[in-house]
Amino acid sequence: MATLLCVAMVHILAPQLHAEESDSTVRLTNGHWPPYMENTPPHFGVISQIVTLAFAKEDISVTYGFFPWSRARLLAQKGLRDGSVAWTCRGKLLKFFHFSDPIVAHNYALFHRKDMDFDWDTVKDLESYRIGLTQDYNYGEEFEEAVAAGTISADTTTSDESNFRKLAAGRIDLFPMEPAVGMGMLKELGLSDKITFHTTPLQSDYL
Repeated sequence: MATLLCVAMVHILAPQLHAEESDSTVRLTNGHWPPYMENTPPHFGVISQIVTLAFAKEDISVTYGFFPWSRARLLAQKGLRDGSVAWTCRGKLLKFFHFSDPIVAHNYALFHRKDMDFDWDTVKDLESYRIGLTQDYNYGEEFEEAVAAGTISADTTTSDESNFRKLAAGRIDLFPMEPAVGMGMLKELGLSDKITFHTTPLQSDYL
């Protein structure tokens, strides 16, 4: 089966699937990251719809389970689901998954409070800031190496919403997030008047 979608497909199909179901249905984990992925029928976001249409070309239907990102990855990794939507292709995931072709390009921008005078050009420029990160996200090799080396102060949580609240409250200075997702989330949280983002991308990649 050829799929032109970046879905991470687990090496071994989930053992509890009935044989007849596995021939006509794939079960994928997903996360709420609108407008790309969202727990709202009928299409479940732009990426989910692309994935569904691609599998439909092979007469295969798709069902989605929505979870926090760490759980979404773990369920697929353990073979309790057939795969997961949608991730950047990186070495530590390649040990457990096959990756499809890319679905969409995306980037992370650095969000900051509007009352903060912020500009940057290189990762080294970020060393004086407190930066919030979300668990299981990929922020680019150079940035993640700086975090691992301790030259960048990072505080990791499991929730994008939590990071935006911390940013608004002044508990962190910067938060990298995909701009379209971030602006929509800020509107939902009622924080659009307090937070904006710098147009220089921290990382550009594909899902």
